[in-house]
Parts: sequence; structure tokens; C-alpha cells
Amino acid sequence: MWIAHEDEVIYGFVITEPLEYPQIKSLIMHFTGGIELKLWKDDMIKTIQQFGLAIGCDIIESLGRGGWGKVFKDDGYKKRFVAYELPVEETV
Repeated sequence: MWIAHEDEVIYGFVITEPLEYPQIKSLIMHFTGGIELKLWKDDMIKTIQQFGLAIGCDIIESLGRGGWGKVFKDDGYKKRFVAYELPVEETV
């Protein structure tokens, strides 16, 4: 868990997990959240990238709603696939 803070004020967090696929190693960003993202996003991305590189990851991946594409557009974001959501109740 990575925490963006200044003194005792917590602005946000990112939870990551390294995962090895057969041909690539990834650092997965499972959850990202907080307030005032513009204050801490760039530093957080740099920190996570440095960590991923240090542990031998090839990519950083994350799932999220379409709005994250706008947030990460200047950070080299590439849309790789679409995730679908289905209701838990049966529909007729």
C-alpha cells in the first residue's frame, strides 16, 4: 500500500501487487483512491514506476472505469482491453 500524504493529512492511496505471467511481469494497481489527485498523482506514478523497475516488472496494469484514461493520458496510458460488468441478479 502506497500512501500520499503531507504531514498528517492523507490525500490518497494505491494498492499494488506484482504478478508474473508466463512471458511478462506486471505490477498491478488494484485500488487507487483519494482526494485532490492533481496534488499527488505525478509523484505517485513516479514512485510506483521506480518500484516496478526495481523488482523487475515490465508493465504496470490496472482496471478501472473509462475516466481513468483521461487521468493517465499524459503518463503513457494505453487501452489494452475492455472489461464488462454484468448484474448479479438474473435478467429475463
